Amino acid sequence: MTESIMPQKLQGIYAISDESLTPYAILPKCVESALKAGVRIFQLRDKSHSDAWLYPIAKELLGLCERYGALFVLNDRLELALRLNTPALHIGRDDGEFARVRERFGGILGASSYGDLHRAKILESLGADYVAFGAFFPSATKPNAAPAPLEILSQAKQELCIPICAIGGISTHNIHLLKNADMHAVISSLWSYGPQDSSLLESTFDTSQKMDCHTTATQCLAMTEKNAPSENAVSLENAASLEKVDSREKVDSRDNAKNVKNSAQEILELESTLQDRLDAIAHNAKALHNALHKR
Repeated sequence: MTESIMPQKLQGIYAISDESLTPYAILPKCVESALKAGVRIFQLRDKSHSDAWLYPIAKELLGLCERYGALFVLNDRLELALRLNTPALHIGRDDGEFARVRERFGGILGASSYGDLHRAKILESLGADYVAFGAFFPSATKPNAAPAPLEILSQAKQELCIPICAIGGISTHNIHLLKNADMHAVISSLWSYGPQDSSLLESTFDTSQKMDCHTTATQCLAMTEKNAPSENAVSLENAASLEKVDSREKVDSRDNAKNVKNSAQEILELESTLQDRLDAIAHNAKALHNALHKR
């Protein structure tokens, strides 16, 4: 990557996905909400699934980032990054030998340095485009992460020529203490939404898949009311045949219509909850940005 592109891309709030806080059923919506609010770096981090499973999701998120002029970063997965031709890749200590990854990957390549400035210097000499230090504060997503001293950022700023990323428990309350970092990686402080459980939001999509129609919840409600049995709608010539219909089938028909209507109402309620979640993400992103620039 050229030096003219680097400063523009590698600065500001650095959003990282989390399989619990951003379940895949709502991840694209969550990411778009953050991008709309000004986030310009997003990293897809997944430690559970295969490359084949993750490919279509990563491809969609890559396109989403491109649409908003944001940098898409893939965590750890070199082969998938090469297949997708992603603009950036981030690797940790256990994700392969850095020099070999650098030989194969021509995009922006970042690496974790934890609390080790010596490691960061070596990574820079091997061609790292940025290094990440942390954790600086207790983190709910990585509770066992080794702490990094705040002063390492000022030391790194003096001794490194590449951008620096800070990570670990960063929030609006402490981001001002990381003034020497170029990027500030956030997870919980961006994606968290009060007491709301992400699994409830994800069930929005599970519920819709159980319905027989592939329309919106509002349309399903309208269809249910429109198709409800009406005494006046039955013609005289069909009355005789209708009387022969088994009473059990009538009950089943009414129960099915009721279930569809209840499912549709549930979807509408969950969609409203999801929108509240997306609004919260946008609010969090703006709050982090404001806190960062008020330091």
